[in-house]
Amino acid sequence: MNNFKDMSLRMMRKLLIGVGIFLAVVIATLILLANNSVPPKTVWSIDVPSPNGEWIAHGETITMGDAAPTIFTDTTVILKSVPPASGEEKVFYATGRIRVKLEWLTPTRLQVTYSTPPVESSVFQVVRITGGIEITYRMEDVPAK
Repeated sequence: MNNFKDMSLRMMRKLLIGVGIFLAVVIATLILLANNSVPPKTVWSIDVPSPNGEWIAHGETITMGDAAPTIFTDTTVILKSVPPASGEEKVFYATGRIRVKLEWLTPTRLQVTYSTPPVESSVFQVVRITGGIEITYRMEDVPAK
């Protein structure tokens, strides 16, 4: 009889642990869904037309979510043709909020200068796109505007 009682207590403990884990997962999922239902917020944006007016370099930093740990910040640079015949191409992407400066050196050469990204960042760079545009990159301190 004592063996049966020990088995029942062990089973009850396992059941309670399982229910606790299930509830923790449900609560965490609800928190994530609530934070991710917040629309993205643009915290920085700039459009820089090329000297000949055929391209626009568009840079922006977007934050998604409204509470840690679900806040995501992305910085992107996109090249758009004018008129939008060939669409747009992403030429720079970094996770995290970094400062970016866009400067056309010639009608076909864009320079992207950016501050050092956070350690956990990943950075994506394209050096040439359809249409003959070359992109150069410099990593240095970019003053806040």
